[in-house]
Amino acid sequence: MAWRKTRWGVLVVAAAFAAEGCTGFGENCSTNADCIAQNPASVCDPTLNVCFLYAGPVVTDIVPVDHATGVAGENVQVAATFSLPIVDAGVSASTFQVVGQGFDTFGSYLVDTASLQATFEPLAGALALGTEYAVHLTDGIVDGSGRPLLPFNSTFSTRDGAFGQGGTLRFSTQTGSYTMAENYVGNIITAVDIYTGGGTSFDYELSVGISDAGSTPAITTVLQNIVGQEVNNLSVAIATDGTAFVAWTTQPTDAGTPLSYTTLVSAYDPRAQAWSPNTTVTGPAPTPKFAQVVAFNAADGDDGLVVWLQTVGAKQVVYGNYHRADAGWLGANSFQTNNLLGASNVSVAADFAGDALIAWQSEQSGSGLPEVLAVYSPSGGSSSPPVVVSNRAVASVVPQVALGITGLGAVVWPQQTLQTDGGIITSHVFASTFDPTLGVGTAVQLDSAATFANFPQVGVAANGNVFVIWQELGAVVTSTYLLDAGSWSSPVTLDSDPTFPVNGPAVVVDPGGNAIAAWLKVTPDAGYQMFGGRYTVDGGWHGTTQLTVGADPVLDIVPTLAVDATGRSFALETRLPGDTLYLEYIPFK
Repeated sequence: MAWRKTRWGVLVVAAAFAAEGCTGFGENCSTNADCIAQNPASVCDPTLNVCFLYAGPVVTDIVPVDHATGVAGENVQVAATFSLPIVDAGVSASTFQVVGQGFDTFGSYLVDTASLQATFEPLAGALALGTEYAVHLTDGIVDGSGRPLLPFNSTFSTRDGAFGQGGTLRFSTQTGSYTMAENYVGNIITAVDIYTGGGTSFDYELSVGISDAGSTPAITTVLQNIVGQEVNNLSVAIATDGTAFVAWTTQPTDAGTPLSYTTLVSAYDPRAQAWSPNTTVTGPAPTPKFAQVVAFNAADGDDGLVVWLQTVGAKQVVYGNYHRADAGWLGANSFQTNNLLGASNVSVAADFAGDALIAWQSEQSGSGLPEVLAVYSPSGGSSSPPVVVSNRAVASVVPQVALGITGLGAVVWPQQTLQTDGGIITSHVFASTFDPTLGVGTAVQLDSAATFANFPQVGVAANGNVFVIWQELGAVVTSTYLLDAGSWSSPVTLDSDPTFPVNGPAVVVDPGGNAIAAWLKVTPDAGYQMFGGRYTVDGGWHGTTQLTVGADPVLDIVPTLAVDATGRSFALETRLPGDTLYLEYIPFK
């Protein structure tokens, strides 16, 4: 009997394979798919147009099945079964790829004791909602004789999520400011300042909570309760291992006392399940304030960064301090190269590896117009000098930054023309993309409004796609940057109303490039309510709906959004029933 060899292994002639259901002669195939349709262990010789039995290992079963739709992402695994035992060491992220919307999903691999099945377990504990997945198993997987796997490909898509019924975080007294953040796997940190009824009407305590993945926001721990102190400017972050940070500013509330600020930070150790003592951030002079904090997922090295405004002489300067699990908070340093130019409105974002992007509003030497500066601080390296990202001839204010988990990012800000008394004549939204290798890109105007576009918010996917949302007169509008196309989309109106105010937009983006947006809108019967919408990579924006119902109006404060790697999200806002306040969260899952 004659034998043939190809790069895929040893093949037997089709006459011997006819009993397996594949004709071994004639013009019956042109690709492997023609043969696999008859027998998954066959390949096609395109010259002879004949199917042959593949002698090496093949995939005989895949879960989820090829072309499956509506797959529930929760607790799902991707499992491949082989015809022959394979070498365990050959199964890796490069040979067993699970790719969702161009994003290589993080996870781990398990091979059963018989070496006949390999399972991919996603790190986030679930696969992303509303996402098309491609599975690729390569010939890097071999059997015990060194014969390579017949390459295998399949696709499936997960079910999309939906906004659910809200829940409440109720307190015995009214709340003030609040914030929330979620990590890659879905742990949530929530912080709120709560009126204590102490010595003055402005006494507030700071309370926080850490919630397990898949659970709902909670408040469990009081970090500060001091008579005569007001808590404000809350900022939180949480890493994948559960390490969390909260930063806040306190100031005396006694009337007549000159304002002085203290900025505090505390770190949560998930192993001890305990918060560290509150620590005052320190620079070269007093009155640090308005801190922002981020968390990293680095196994070794820095795991957090806090940035704040430090009064140095007559100016506010941007300072920062890194945190290490084995050393605590390290020495404070300025991110500015010119401390004679006052800074304000600082914003910071981080990626998975510990890189940070920082932007702030800066005075401009000579002209008096504010401009936007940005600094890149790579993990384990020195920060770059600040670069100007805005048009120096026009006032640019209140920047917001975002980084995807792979380090691609964006900076957005309003650019305004001003009256001599400081009043705004026109306001437009601008954005610059960011690449660690290429730096900050050219600024682009995103809106097409005649006079007013303001309050932009931004989120970035792992593949570098950017989502910006902002407010116009009576409307909430968005634009998307697609990295592959290298361009921004035309503005898309998510909601508009010529009669009732529409404002307070917010957006979050999961690593795969799906997004959740929320905003506030006045309704005829219940005042402000929260509305929201969903963006999927294949379907664009859809599902715009009213998220909150009931007689209690929502307070006119921008909602807080948080999202994990699966697209599970929470929107948090404040309700105002009479003279008290309470927090309400709306899940998307």
